[in-house]
Amino acid sequence: MASVVEIANQALLRVGDEPIISLGDANERGRAVNASWPFVRREVLRAHPWNIAVVRIKLAALADAPSWGFATAYEIPAESLQVLEVDTVQDWRVEGREIRTDATGELSIRYTKDETDSEVYDGILTECMVIRLAAEIAERLTNSRSKRELLLAEYEDKIQEARMADGEEGSPSEFEEDAWVTVRH
Repeated sequence: MASVVEIANQALLRVGDEPIISLGDANERGRAVNASWPFVRREVLRAHPWNIAVVRIKLAALADAPSWGFATAYEIPAESLQVLEVDTVQDWRVEGREIRTDATGELSIRYTKDETDSEVYDGILTECMVIRLAAEIAERLTNSRSKRELLLAEYEDKIQEARMADGEEGSPSEFEEDAWVTVRH
């Protein structure tokens, strides 16, 4: 859809600045975007389990078991921003860069990948990236805290819209009733 430079240029236009040629431009605009982009990308990708960034994988158990509390540890992939689901396991926990559980054998997980290829972002995710990047660089480039706050408010609205649109792609999740739900009946 859009290159990182195109995303950056849209963000720069939102703060009322001139576009850049590349992220390596030796000017304040280029330095601001280059310094902010990796953090903004990871933040926006972690804000919602975007369909384009969700990965399913099977992990092998690590040779060394945790010293206490759980029987097994599994290394989380380096590109993972957030573990979303561990299949068929009730009790699990992320500690450091490992998943700890009492499960044995392979572990099936879903996680949010740090997707660095902006060309795979859909339109609404790209728009979220643009607005969030604009908010991040606004104060540095314009000396306007109010411009940053307006952009952050716009981002919050857009991310809500994006979550709804992205969440409509797939079957609805099953809702399991438990004691907290059935106690009112």
